Amino acid sequence: MNQFINKHIIIFFLVSGYIICFSNSYALVNFEKGRIEINGIQLLQDSEDENKYYYLPQYPKIATTETGDLEFMFMKYIGGEKEDNGGLFHTLIQFDLPQELIAAIEEELKSKNSRATIAGTVPMFQTADKDGESALAKFKVVSSILEDKNGEKAFTKTYETSGHAPLLKGSKAAIAAKLNQHGATLLWESMRGAASDVSVMVSGYYEAKVQAYGAIISAEVNTVYEHFSKLKNEQQNFTRDQVRKVTDELIQNQTFTVDVFDRSESLGVDSKKMDDLVDIITTQLTNLMFDAETGWAQVPETEEFVEEGQIQGRQKKSWLSRAFGKTKDVKYISDNQFVLKDRSDIKSFKFYLNLNKSTVIKVPFFSTGNIGGEFFTDNQTPDSKYYRIVNLDDPDFQQREINFILDANYVGAYNKVLNFISVSFLKEYDNGQYDVMTDIKFDRTRLESKGVIPEVVKYPRLGLSDEQFNQYKYKVKYSLAGGRGEITIPDTLEWISDNDADISLTPPYLKTDLIIDLDRQQIERPVSIQIKATINGKEEKQESIVLRPSDEINTNTISVFHDKATKIVCMVDWHIENTPIEERIIDNTYLYLIPPKNK
Repeated sequence: MNQFINKHIIIFFLVSGYIICFSNSYALVNFEKGRIEINGIQLLQDSEDENKYYYLPQYPKIATTETGDLEFMFMKYIGGEKEDNGGLFHTLIQFDLPQELIAAIEEELKSKNSRATIAGTVPMFQTADKDGESALAKFKVVSSILEDKNGEKAFTKTYETSGHAPLLKGSKAAIAAKLNQHGATLLWESMRGAASDVSVMVSGYYEAKVQAYGAIISAEVNTVYEHFSKLKNEQQNFTRDQVRKVTDELIQNQTFTVDVFDRSESLGVDSKKMDDLVDIITTQLTNLMFDAETGWAQVPETEEFVEEGQIQGRQKKSWLSRAFGKTKDVKYISDNQFVLKDRSDIKSFKFYLNLNKSTVIKVPFFSTGNIGGEFFTDNQTPDSKYYRIVNLDDPDFQQREINFILDANYVGAYNKVLNFISVSFLKEYDNGQYDVMTDIKFDRTRLESKGVIPEVVKYPRLGLSDEQFNQYKYKVKYSLAGGRGEITIPDTLEWISDNDADISLTPPYLKTDLIIDLDRQQIERPVSIQIKATINGKEEKQESIVLRPSDEINTNTISVFHDKATKIVCMVDWHIENTPIEERIIDNTYLYLIPPKNK
């Protein structure tokens, strides 16, 4: 018996140690054990807590806000040119169950198990590619209209999705599309039916615990030995009656069962150690069960029967009686004798072992939901909360364009005195919420790429009257080259108010095209000319030219930029001995030079 106990303890520790290796500390569901379906929702049992369940959502659906409104919008816009008509489609998708439905399922679950609770959704993961690297879970929109994006007559002009599957609690995915007139009309009409042209598919996987290998070993040996013997002896005077009954019975039952469940090969689990362990246990247990000497099959020692010789008969004569007595029979013993043996010896040996090996598998799931026509009433009237029709010809949607045009006469200033011109634009509304503020810039790079094409600023009407709609403000800044500073108009924090559709940007200085004429035949040596002008209150040399006798053209034209109400000064050096530099103030745009006579 001690041998059996020691072997049993060794087996227990082996199995216990093996199972501990598979314990885990994170939420893991059972694949098949404890699975329940309530109202079409599958509930999977926690692998470590039989009273905790997780649910699998049925299919993706339109998300809802905290107030219960659906996060869905479909807008058709009409008016203007036919090609300008179309629609906007936008919705958020979630893969979850409403809280009220979860509460109802949990109540039904408690009717089956009062201690059961729903812990949340089954923990879901991203899909894995063929190399085992994790990849984003799939989120795909199935729609013949939204997917028609190519070609001149495509139903969908632009189409975007957030690109991830909303598998986590509270996560959402987005779908947005801009449709042409035909696409918007077709999709709008499809929404009136029980199923629309837009379906959403999500896919991923969850991890589940599954039994890969199981072995149940049970053994039982029952030995029943029963002995019954009875002898009754009655003696009266010279008569004797005896009644004798003997029963001796031995019954021994032996049962040995090994039930093995093995799907380790299909799950990719190595079960060789488990098979070896089962072989060791069954071998030792077999030897222990059928060993008739020291094992469970040992037969108990039998009981001796009650024999006839155990009852006392005629009395023997004593020595005195034999010596002096008469020769006559001695009476039987006068008392009655009763001998009974009743022995029941029962021995029972039982062994039971449930040996399991589990593994974690990735269970893929695929689910598709349709965005149907639940937003339409019985008379097919769309719910204005989610469906809207917008007239683009509505005055509220009018926009005004203001053209800021650079004065072409001042283009040459960028090569001489001007860095750039910037304009700050402001259109104010009553509440200030929709104020339009923008900046535009004219620099040399823009001129080289666009020339003098005007810059356009747009702002909406938003229900304003004509007078309010036309009024706006702006200010202009001129950045002068060569460290000449800046000129801001107006030069305070105020703005210029205007209502014209076209604004010409003319710098706050004058441009004078100065013509210099000299008969080359009258000079024998080169003549140097310097032009001085005042810009932003500072006089400086602006141009230098040299006139030579060999020049084929007698007339030169120079553009000079200067402040208003200032004069242009021309300094002429004739390079003639004893002839000083001649300084002339230009009163008009034509300067005729006459060389001085030699002294």
